[in-house]
Amino acid sequence: MIPFFTISTKFGRIKISTSKKGVSSITFPSSRKKPLSKHLFAESSIADDTIRKRLITEIEKYFKGKKPDFDFPLDLNLSTPFQRKVYSAARKIPYGEIRTYGWIARNIGKPMASRAVGQALGKNPIPLIIP
Repeated sequence: MIPFFTISTKFGRIKISTSKKGVSSITFPSSRKKPLSKHLFAESSIADDTIRKRLITEIEKYFKGKKPDFDFPLDLNLSTPFQRKVYSAARKIPYGEIRTYGWIARNIGKPMASRAVGQALGKNPIPLIIP
């Protein structure tokens, strides 16, 4: 079972899945085309309640337009090595700034991989924390 908790926002309830390693997914209402099996998840708090509370605080800050501190451990075990490189580069983008797929591709040493970067970001399991 994958533990998760939910946060109510102006966009609906956000589901945050966690593991012992860190945050593993953030799912927005209706953001999945096919719902995941309910048998995979078990609603519970993560082991370190202070991280859970801080995560809620930072997400609330984000939705109020304030700069959040999303420096949380992540569990990207279900991502490919390439996707992990893309996500790592995307996390380095300063708050409020944007970068192109080409910038990320160059940043990870794969200057011709803009489309692959876009595909990886399209599968981003942890939006908000990984922009």
